[in-house]
Amino acid sequence: MFSQPELALYGLIPSWAYDARCATQNCIAPMGSVANKPAYRAALRKAQFCWTTASFFVGSVWREGREQIVHVERADHEPLYLAGLWSEWQVDHGQPLLSFSLFTRDHDEALKSQSLRIGHGLAQCYALLEPSQLMDWLSQSGHSAFEFLLSNPIPPVELHHHS
Repeated sequence: MFSQPELALYGLIPSWAYDARCATQNCIAPMGSVANKPAYRAALRKAQFCWTTASFFVGSVWREGREQIVHVERADHEPLYLAGLWSEWQVDHGQPLLSFSLFTRDHDEALKSQSLRIGHGLAQCYALLEPSQLMDWLSQSGHSAFEFLLSNPIPPVELHHHS
């Protein structure tokens, strides 16, 4: 539908939502359970896949008996491309609002050994794409999208600890 960058709210608002308060609960879409959640069903059925870019994301690790915040970035310092799902919400025939959620996936062995956690304490990582996969990602359909994401290894990342 969209062939150029669009501004969107982080936190998916399903098209049927009464108000936008549910966006805060729909920022992260774990691939293992997203198909069972009503908020994502229509967007999945319509294959409304998207991606966003970031230089890093924030996570946490347990060290020395406490949670420590880390910045996670690609080891080669290239941008991160994060796979997502978008929706369009409109209330009272007003201007439509685009929103999105980011997919998460289980860790690979390298990240498992570092005990990385992201939002809500999930022992997962965002589903990352390589630049050469971006257009293929947008053309996925339904559950083949999960297979596509899981068939790609997580690129090497670095964790930068902050005091």
